[in-house]
Amino acid sequence: MKTFCEYSIDQANPWHYVCKRFFPELPVERNWFGELIREVISVDGSLFPREEQTLLTEEQAMTIEIENGDQVLRVLCVPGDKENPDIPDIAAQTVEGFEFCGFDLADSWVSAILNCGSFTDGDYYSKAFDYRELNEYGLIPDYQSAMRISRKLRVEYPEEEHVYCDVYAIWRRV
Repeated sequence: MKTFCEYSIDQANPWHYVCKRFFPELPVERNWFGELIREVISVDGSLFPREEQTLLTEEQAMTIEIENGDQVLRVLCVPGDKENPDIPDIAAQTVEGFEFCGFDLADSWVSAILNCGSFTDGDYYSKAFDYRELNEYGLIPDYQSAMRISRKLRVEYPEEEHVYCDVYAIWRRV
């Protein structure tokens, strides 16, 4: 099955956009995202609707005045069909003015780690990963773990369409 991001790291260009910040504060949100996630950052289109995003050029992303409650995300789709030692440690890349937040796994619109309830088999567990592995933003902290979780999702949930996803590295400016 094809995924959204079908190019090599050399061809990849990050995109930038403004979107609202999301703090899970309601009891139902705390229950869904867990107590360990203090703020949700994701490429998920239902958590961060595309129609509410403002796309930016790289220059605009660096200079735009961010309003209270907004953030600028810098997203890079990383080849994720197999672990590739030639891919540099994305998390180690310093992007001036941005902090690295982690990796998301998503098909073209749903995050497989944050917004796919069919993977939850217990309080913090799925067959593919322990939700306590996610960082404070609900993201996977390193590329190797993202690849391991991506492979495991495909093995454990082969009939679920959202496991055929891409790996996204996410930085943000607030």
